[in-house]
Amino acid sequence: MNKNKLNIKPYGIRLALTLMIICGTWKLYALLNDKTNQQAPLLFTKLTMPAYSQEVLNIDIEEEVATSIKRLSMPLALVKQTMPFSKLIDRGSYEEELSGHFHIPEEEELITLEKDNLYTPDLPTPIKQQINLDQLSDPQYLLNKIYTGDRNILTIDEELFEEWDFKELAQREFRIDESVEGPKVLVFHTHAKELFADEETGDLGVVAVGNALEEILEEEYGIETLHVTDHFYENDTTTSTDGCYERMEAVIQTVLDQNPSIQICIDLHRDGIEGDAKVTGDLNGEEAAKIMFVNGMTRQKNQAGENVPMKSLVNPYLEDNLAFSLQMQIEGMKYYPQLMRKIYLKGYRYSLNMKPMSLLIEIGAQNETSEEAIRTAEPIAHLLAKVLEKD
Repeated sequence: MNKNKLNIKPYGIRLALTLMIICGTWKLYALLNDKTNQQAPLLFTKLTMPAYSQEVLNIDIEEEVATSIKRLSMPLALVKQTMPFSKLIDRGSYEEELSGHFHIPEEEELITLEKDNLYTPDLPTPIKQQINLDQLSDPQYLLNKIYTGDRNILTIDEELFEEWDFKELAQREFRIDESVEGPKVLVFHTHAKELFADEETGDLGVVAVGNALEEILEEEYGIETLHVTDHFYENDTTTSTDGCYERMEAVIQTVLDQNPSIQICIDLHRDGIEGDAKVTGDLNGEEAAKIMFVNGMTRQKNQAGENVPMKSLVNPYLEDNLAFSLQMQIEGMKYYPQLMRKIYLKGYRYSLNMKPMSLLIEIGAQNETSEEAIRTAEPIAHLLAKVLEKD
């Protein structure tokens, strides 16, 4: 009897232990399912910094260890724990969709091996400097930063600039009437024989710059342009400019009468300077001819130094001319400061009485190459588009 009892006891103990393990495992499983994954950080804190958190000290470490072990045994929970931001994991379908989760922007798709993994974004032209329009109310600022001129014919002082509100001129609206069919811009050359340093008689000179400007305005900005390449010299062999403006005006006025859609006139020239200095600036790492706008003020100074109107030269569009060239100058100072010369004021009228939006532009000087001059056509077109809001 005693021997048999001793033999039965171990089996009873084993059975009891087995039942306890089964029940305990079931209970543990239930408890683990009820726990949230947010306790793992608290457990880690308690194990590594037991003296710093009263909240952590109240946690059942053994229970949290079991929870953590279960979490580590479940791949989906592990991924969610390490990447809690994943919406795909919340849906429980990461295996097929994870590779498409990052939503790469279209521009990033342009990065290819064929392009050497270089991506150049299409960004607006950066503004180099801002112009404070309030400064335009200061005649001294206009003298120092914006204007220069021929002081032999014209008194250029503060009193001259007090005749107009230059801040208002800088904000005057200039737009093209698109409802009229036909060319909107006329490009011509009162002095069409002006050449550059690498050219000889018979080459295109400023006419080539006009060709480039016409092409850019039409192809890049959609502004239909008419380019008159005729010269207005007395004959084909002379380069004397005497009488060019008188002969030009008769021809150009006929062109305007025949093309009432034209709203902007650009008389394109090349300047002449003393010596062999170059009038160029940097344009995207290359030398380009500088830009100078000219305004004919239709007045000259008398013996007392006072500016008086020239009765033989009348320009009803003088104020609009001033506003238009000023706005072109301001845009140039923003985007192409290295290419801009000051606006040059002269006493006469030139070709600026043809339209309110009339420009006389000097491109570099005689020491520039034709290539450097042609490069400047792009900035001129860009400035015109900025003023007209056609960019």
